[in-house]
Amino acid sequence: MQLTGKVAVVTGGGSGFGAALCRGLAAEGAHVVAVDLHGDRAREVAAEVGGLAVEADVSVEEEVQRAVDEAGRWRGPVEVMISNAGVVGPSDVFTGDDCWDREWRVHVMSNLYAARAVLPSMLERGCGWLVSTASAVGLTNQPGTAAYVVTKHAQVALAEHLALTYADRGIQVSCICPLGMRTGMTASAAAGADPADRFGATTLIDADEAAARALAQLHEGRFLVLTHPEVATYAARRGADHDRWLAGLRRMYTRLRVGEPTAG
Repeated sequence: MQLTGKVAVVTGGGSGFGAALCRGLAAEGAHVVAVDLHGDRAREVAAEVGGLAVEADVSVEEEVQRAVDEAGRWRGPVEVMISNAGVVGPSDVFTGDDCWDREWRVHVMSNLYAARAVLPSMLERGCGWLVSTASAVGLTNQPGTAAYVVTKHAQVALAEHLALTYADRGIQVSCICPLGMRTGMTASAAAGADPADRFGATTLIDADEAAARALAQLHEGRFLVLTHPEVATYAARRGADHDRWLAGLRRMYTRLRVGEPTAG
């Protein structure tokens, strides 16, 4: 899809990877709508790219619909919908339901709400981009962030379902699975504050570089969009021998905990 003149909505667009996607889309001529829970951040990005800012909580369906409606009133129907909002924090099986519910709503339900909001008009026109920003851990795993890992796996599965259902009706569905970027969400990882946070943090790239890689692959029509090509290798190892893959993952985490170097 040529993006010039297209209306592109990016949730979580007020910072990090979302803001970088907004800049990349605007550079290609899109009319960008930055949606964020923090309105001041959305307005800052919108001012930078000449777009529209919408303050919204994407874990609430009515707020997602309102953002899409505001985009429509501003420049017309949404032709690119990127569900990028995300949250992460330490969690395990004993973490309270509030944490699990929050990550489920932000990572899974917000994507469902976005699809409900934009698919009718996209299907009517016979075209559109429906994009979900998941994570490399949605294809692999990591310790210390159980709710994040589980909901990111679900996010990938939802994107796969949407692709299976709507690809032959003109809708390009893609799932971006970044590995590591220098953003506010990964600041603690870069600092090595905790062994779990350092997991996979040796390959951090700038958010703008990650967005450029992602947009290039979106233009190629790929479903699975990887900012780090090595993620494909990790996922292949998992599929080839699950037990061996889990054992290797445990060894890597053990080395991180004791401060030993990991194998390349």
